[in-house]
Amino acid sequence: MLEELDALNTLILTLITYEHQQTKYLLFLDLSPGDITNIWALNNLVSLHICGTKLKNGIVDLRGITCKGVLQELAVTKSELDDIGGIIGLEMFTKLKRLNLTHNRLCSLDEEVMMKLTSLEELRLGNNNLDKFPHVITDMIQLRDLSLVYNLISVIPEQILKDEEPGKPPSRQ
Repeated sequence: MLEELDALNTLILTLITYEHQQTKYLLFLDLSPGDITNIWALNNLVSLHICGTKLKNGIVDLRGITCKGVLQELAVTKSELDDIGGIIGLEMFTKLKRLNLTHNRLCSLDEEVMMKLTSLEELRLGNNNLDKFPHVITDMIQLRDLSLVYNLISVIPEQILKDEEPGKPPSRQ
């Protein structure tokens, strides 16, 4: 039973899986680097990494993934992503716990999309072009770990550091 697939340096325009194939049990998928457009029918996928991948027209379409309630980790890094809207279907992954968008070209975050990620505990936004603190982050109550390193942000809102548990050092950087 296939549980992990590493498709390094592979040209993938569309990844389609079917229930009767072994990929039905795939838990971890790494598509780094390669060319991808669509990913379909991965029912049990827990972790998806799209790293160093050339996104066709700057987008990746995740609407076909059927594991929306299962996927816990998504990484779209080193993919020249300009806008979080380029991850079509991201807002449907309401159980997502970890989101890594490092090493892209993000200038801002779409508040509407981010507010739908209600289970998000870890958010990695380092090495982007953010010049202002994304205020939507202050409303993400489950968020415990935030990385904004190597951006152009000069001011962090005071309230972002106030909600820490007594005796616990801040985990947001």
